[in-house]
Amino acid sequence: MCRRNCGGFFGATVRFPGAAFRLTRGELKPYAATKFARRCFCADCGAPVAYFYAGNPDVWIYVGSLDHPEDWPMTKDASWGPSEHVYVDEKIPWYQISDGLPQRTTESKPLLEDAMAYVDAQG
Repeated sequence: MCRRNCGGFFGATVRFPGAAFRLTRGELKPYAATKFARRCFCADCGAPVAYFYAGNPDVWIYVGSLDHPEDWPMTKDASWGPSEHVYVDEKIPWYQISDGLPQRTTESKPLLEDAMAYVDAQG
């Protein structure tokens, strides 16, 4: 799903508390990618910008959509917080991840499991 959403081999995102997130310009156009995730695009140009999980107030923003993506390095010692690779079992097989960051698989995705449980609890 992530590769299809951004048209690349992976998507680099930064997680923000939902209450702290504000758009500086434009509008987001959401769509329900699954029953537990909502993806948002720029309403003007169609670029992927963000996604949300059901029952979670946080927002994940694509680094490339930020005004200054260079301020959000995906490194072990990033000043803004920890970086990791997720869903590595779903990556393109020939792409090797060798940057030393933690790697999580589909089976170790508590955020997604929490979202699915939230949707199930809603009926």
